[in-house]
Parts: sequence; structure tokens; C-alpha cells
Amino acid sequence: MLIDEWDLADEARRIGTRPRTIGELFAVERPSLKPLPVETFETGRWFTPRVDRFSHSLTELPGVFHQFRGHTAGG
Repeated sequence: MLIDEWDLADEARRIGTRPRTIGELFAVERPSLKPLPVETFETGRWFTPRVDRFSHSLTELPGVFHQFRGHTAGG
């Protein structure tokens, strides 16, 4: 899987000049993380947001710019 490959490559990466790698920092945090739920869950939601003429998103998206008034996302 592509995401698994990215995760493995990222473990050796360092942020700026920090002495520890991403993998080392994650190993420190791992014991305090809760386990994932047993049942499957959706990690994202697909929708086509619409912005009205008053720059209000009809899907309650924060930070929608006025330039997108009346436009459909991706359109």
C-alpha cells in the first residue's frame, strides 16, 4: 500500500534540526494513544459544497472565501 510506504519512509525523517526522528517521537507517544475502534469507520466524507451569494457555505465549511460565491467545489 502506498500510505504504508510513506509511513515507513517518514519514520526516518527529522523535522528541521530536531535530534529525534519522526519514528522515535512516535515511539514515545505510542503508549499514551488509545486503540482504534474494532468496527470499521469512514475516515472522510464526500460531498459537493455550495456557497451562497453571501459567502455562506451550505455545508458549514469554515474559511470559505467570497471568491467562491455561487460556485460548486471542483467545478
